Amino acid sequence: MSKEIDDALRVVLASKEGRKYIYELIDFCGLHRGGFVSNGSQTFFNEGQRNVALKIFGDVGRVDPNAYLKMIEET
Repeated sequence: MSKEIDDALRVVLASKEGRKYIYELIDFCGLHRGGFVSNGSQTFFNEGQRNVALKIFGDVGRVDPNAYLKMIEET
């Protein structure tokens, strides 16, 4: 990822409101939910959303290793 994008994420994570938004986005995408359901198409959709959550979670952890813990504490 580029330095510009990392810097932009740092700006978002610097505010409580930004952390709240990122936390809600990660939750919405199902980071901590299993994606499997009996309908195969829905499983693929769920796992696609979860993949986005994993990307965001990884980016957050790379630019600020303490940010996700802070998000949990603030919820």
